[in-house]
Amino acid sequence: MNIRTVSIRTNSRVRQAFARRDIYLGDFDSLKGELTTNQEGATLFLADINLNVYLRRIKSKKASYAAIGTGSANKITTEGYF
Repeated sequence: MNIRTVSIRTNSRVRQAFARRDIYLGDFDSLKGELTTNQEGATLFLADINLNVYLRRIKSKKASYAAIGTGSANKITTEGYF
């Protein structure tokens, strides 16, 4: 298990997905979860809300990753996100 806190840049689609769960994020925020990486990108699993956040590596002083989408933890596919 690779539990990490990562700094992310979010888009409106990701912020809306979190808002539906009564969690409000800013444009730049930090999340703690299980990070899985591969050649295409990364996935951060947030166990407490049962949600995957799909990430892409970026070069920014404020964030390490850009959150590009979310998905149910029951659906473990990144098809269409990368």
